[in-house]
Amino acid sequence: MVLSLQDRVKQVSNLYSEEQNGMSLIIEPYNANWAVIDQDTKRILNQLTQSRTIGELRSKDGGNIEQTLTILFDAGLIEVNGQKNQSKSIIQCNLEKSLQLIIFQVTNACNLRCKYCYTDAGSGAKISEEILKKTLSLGICPPRDRIEFQFHGGEPLLAYDRVRNAVDYGYGLAEKRGISVRFSLQTNLVELTEDMVKFFKTNKIHIGTSLDGPKKYHDQNRIFRKGKGSFDVVTEKLGLLKKHELSFGVLCVVSDINVLDGISDFMIEYAIPSMKLNPYFNQGRAIKEESNQAHQEAYAEKEIALMHRIINHNKAHPDNRLKLNHLANMIKNIISRDRNYMCQRNPCGAGLSMLGVGYDGKIYPCHEMIGKNDLVIGNVLEISSFEEIFDDSETLETLRSRTTETIGECSSCEIKQFCGGGCANKAHNSGNLFNRFEYCTYNKIMYKNLFWELYKDPEGVLALI
Repeated sequence: MVLSLQDRVKQVSNLYSEEQNGMSLIIEPYNANWAVIDQDTKRILNQLTQSRTIGELRSKDGGNIEQTLTILFDAGLIEVNGQKNQSKSIIQCNLEKSLQLIIFQVTNACNLRCKYCYTDAGSGAKISEEILKKTLSLGICPPRDRIEFQFHGGEPLLAYDRVRNAVDYGYGLAEKRGISVRFSLQTNLVELTEDMVKFFKTNKIHIGTSLDGPKKYHDQNRIFRKGKGSFDVVTEKLGLLKKHELSFGVLCVVSDINVLDGISDFMIEYAIPSMKLNPYFNQGRAIKEESNQAHQEAYAEKEIALMHRIINHNKAHPDNRLKLNHLANMIKNIISRDRNYMCQRNPCGAGLSMLGVGYDGKIYPCHEMIGKNDLVIGNVLEISSFEEIFDDSETLETLRSRTTETIGECSSCEIKQFCGGGCANKAHNSGNLFNRFEYCTYNKIMYKNLFWELYKDPEGVLALI
């Protein structure tokens, strides 16, 4: 931008500021803009609470301040002649997202009885071939040019025949219609066989699984029907994925924050290059369990220490880097205005970029909402296109209105456009879709720490992505 002495400059509204070692972190909440600036730059910014011409500023400060003003404008912290450096808000951009992911509840049966599961194992019903094919046909068609399907449960390998048939049918349909399709599967691995792995490898199916850290932590919660832990079985089956070099990701639910002390060593020992840490939520079977919500500061402190250990490991072993996927999503939200991770969007991806389809064909905005009758938005056997639902559903209209501007406690928060306001389903569990995220304190600590770490050690932090 070329500035002239007649241009008028002014701070954008509602800037947040905090200091550290003579530097200032400035956050512009509405459009997710931020910068760490020195005291000279902060002094100039402080003069812009009211509109001033560049000529006025130069006569007061002397010298050429255009470079500083350009930096502040590019960072989204000031406006020039009433213009900001973004034409669209993040909320507008997110509302323009289209359907990208459909998650099947292939069966409601499960061979584990995890204490924190958000649902209960059901009757053992499997999704029908008719529902599978109809859903695939609705998804693999214009206006989409690409789509992903994920097989979920229950435990989807208990309905492996349905998974195989869906993959074969889906790829055939995608080839005929000229649309790109990919498949993924979330499994506890207990039923995994070598033949299954070969099929997944051949068909480029990404596998997600759960492993809650070392055995003593994992076996506290991820148990079989009679109470025996599943760690030994899962780690043995994990070896099958590695043997065949199959793409996989690992989710760790943190029910005891002390597990964070040893996660990096655990990842190295079991050759797990990336892991996503999820906090323990009071939902489903865990509704009466103690969670980490009362210890969010300690949780965040331990995770920050873990992040530093992994950064140091990555610097010492650049060819064997470790990644924490949940931190990677946070970092991406800081360095980019794009919000690819649906659970940290504003509004979230439920009913915009993703749908859940139950074993009975009922359609939900998100797979975590499956089984909640008040959130059913249709049935695949009763529609001719998903667009019918997007256009007519009052539930989806409500979800789209759930933004950080309408979640009361979020509207004045400095990190609202980075955090996104949290999970709509978990808010629904609390009795009000417009309640704030349960781990709000944790998010604030983590995001603010990441801002500073990106300023101090950008190479180390970006290597976590």
